[in-house]
Amino acid sequence: MIAVTLLVGCTSTVAPPSASTPVSAPPPSPSATPRALDLSTPPTRNLETFDALAHGVIERDGPPTTSDFVDALRTAGAPDERLEFGDDLTTEGKPADAYFWAVRFDDGCLVGQFRPLETDPDRQYLSAEAPLVGGRCLVAPPSETRNRPDKVAP
Repeated sequence: MIAVTLLVGCTSTVAPPSASTPVSAPPPSPSATPRALDLSTPPTRNLETFDALAHGVIERDGPPTTSDFVDALRTAGAPDERLEFGDDLTTEGKPADAYFWAVRFDDGCLVGQFRPLETDPDRQYLSAEAPLVGGRCLVAPPSETRNRPDKVAP
């Protein structure tokens, strides 16, 4: 900043921008989005990061699984005791219509949903802030996936 000030001070041909010149900020880059969750703040303040993590999983090669979304949250600092998620398969062993996962904060939750069979990208991934219900984010019992060794991040 000092070097720029000195340079501008030494150059008499630089004209200040006119009042009619629109000044626009550069669009935020994807790397500008924080990739770590801050569980000490309200869920709302983490929604952008939560969404960025999910979109990062969706944009990878191959179809994502619930485990992929959960692993991304673990990498972003969410401990296992704060994570809740459903299974990729129905009780009949068929692929689920939607995958669910959530991060529990002290005063609420962030819940994600991915619908692998949906073709509309605006409806394929959904997220929301939700209240705690009985101390939980997802009302259904926790998935047994949590205890499967092939689904646990290293």
